[in-house]
Amino acid sequence: MADSPSAGAGTLSFPTRPGSPLAAAAKRMLLAAGLLALSAAIVYLDRHGCRDAAHPGRPLSVVGSIYYATVTLSTIGYGDIVPVTTAARLVNTVVITPMRLVFLIILVGTTLQVLTGKPARTGELPGGGQQ
Repeated sequence: MADSPSAGAGTLSFPTRPGSPLAAAAKRMLLAAGLLALSAAIVYLDRHGCRDAAHPGRPLSVVGSIYYATVTLSTIGYGDIVPVTTAARLVNTVVITPMRLVFLIILVGTTLQVLTGKPARTGELPGGGQQ
């Protein structure tokens, strides 16, 4: 008998998940919104530990907490609302910063899925070549 490699030997294949890219994007959006809501709740619980330049001397409002969470998770922040107590700074460092990383991973993953989704679905490589 001749030595013939079995079909698929030496190849690596990843399992595919059935489902539409729209459903996957919606799932990521819900996860991102959940992280945003959790972050806003954490900031609001420690609202006395933050200083808002627009409302000095007052604790952070619900809207201010949502704004701060949104700006903090999606950018590096503007500096108009800042943690001033040790506890607020510690929470921001230990809890909010890792949440920011997860939030950005979700955004990058969604972007990559959208950019690479069509070639993966049609079997066509970018530039018009075939797989």
